[in-house]
Amino acid sequence: LKGIGGGDAKSKFMKNKELAVMDAQNYRYMTTEERLRFDLAELALESENELAISQYYNNPDYFGTVDRIVLSPFVELRGVFKQYVDYRTWSLWDRVLYVADVPNLEGNAGKKGSPAIFHKGKIRERWERVIPERGKPFRNYYGRQSVGLKAITQILSTVTFFELGGKIADSISTGNYSDAFFWLYDAIFEWMSYVIQIIFPMYNFLGFLYGFKCIIDLYHEEDDSSA
Repeated sequence: LKGIGGGDAKSKFMKNKELAVMDAQNYRYMTTEERLRFDLAELALESENELAISQYYNNPDYFGTVDRIVLSPFVELRGVFKQYVDYRTWSLWDRVLYVADVPNLEGNAGKKGSPAIFHKGKIRERWERVIPERGKPFRNYYGRQSVGLKAITQILSTVTFFELGGKIADSISTGNYSDAFFWLYDAIFEWMSYVIQIIFPMYNFLGFLYGFKCIIDLYHEEDDSSA
């Protein structure tokens, strides 16, 4: 990626905050509708039309009064859908899309004279023979998991801290050490919520059995006293 000019010094892949801001203002990477909205936003700012600014200009999003007044001068918080705005380096993506060789599917005049991969040969024959079956679907097929089984799997992986271990390992391997502490903090409350959901119905059920036992014992005591 460095060969095509991408990536910050402290980042990976296509992340580049300054370039993302520049590309967001480049007409080349806008649709007709985006160009119109961009021009209207610029015109609204120049004319100081507050109503038009609120409609066409994307103001910074603040998450609560504390963020707006206290944190915003020092820390930039982002919502779920704005975590990757620094990756919107369209000029770099435009180059990356054409880095890999495009395979020749039908014709015979591929790159370096290579024949088409689906036109002749064993690959096409095997492709035509492959038929999905219930017990043996396609290799890239994602079977739909039942809702109940998915919920049980999620609960077990959380209660046994299996999911937490995977998240922490991924965060450490990518160098996001602060995320590891967040996952630990999140797992404590998530574990408590699941455990309460498991214990509460069991507690009620055992209480019902104990109450039923008390009624039976009381009935036997009345029979013994009458005798």
